[in-house]
Amino acid sequence: MVPTLKLDLEMEVLAMTCDDFESSGTLTGDLRRDFGAQITEDDVRAAFNALLSKNLVESYRYNVESQQYVPVRFSGIEQADTAWFYATKAGKELVR
Repeated sequence: MVPTLKLDLEMEVLAMTCDDFESSGTLTGDLRRDFGAQITEDDVRAAFNALLSKNLVESYRYNVESQQYVPVRFSGIEQADTAWFYATKAGKELVR
């Protein structure tokens, strides 16, 4: 099934963040490969923004020195290329 509705795409993005940290660029490629759909990185960014507003994912940046993901406040499109996302407990429960 190709995620065609906004909510469908949000759920696909949320599901993909339950097991690993994900970025908009990585997920865009994965979704295109898995569904053969014309999903843009802007579509994925919009899904992340919606999920953030619902507290279903949290945003992070990768710290090269410590080799760890550090929680950050996502401030929109200017951070989209460097932000990573991971599902919250509520997000994981919703996907189950």
